[in-house]
Amino acid sequence: MQESTRGNVRNPACPGRQLFDLVTARWAALVLVDLIDGPQRWSELRRRAGGVSDKMLAQTLRDLETGGLITRTVHTSRPPTVLYDLTDLARG
Repeated sequence: MQESTRGNVRNPACPGRQLFDLVTARWAALVLVDLIDGPQRWSELRRRAGGVSDKMLAQTLRDLETGGLITRTVHTSRPPTVLYDLTDLARG
């Protein structure tokens, strides 16, 4: 009998488990808390996180965006501005 992956957070293939793993990552939790205050630029997130490397912050932001928890908006000003913000899913 094949066990359903939906609703079984003990199963690594369960979407809920994947979301849980993403949110509980060390830097992801800090970034999500920082974004509660509203959209932030890369440099603001890096400063507020304290101790995160550029590589780890980039990976964390990419993972959160792929997971549907944050949005990345590029403004075509001079110089270009990139803002990160929580999605409705993350706010809920």
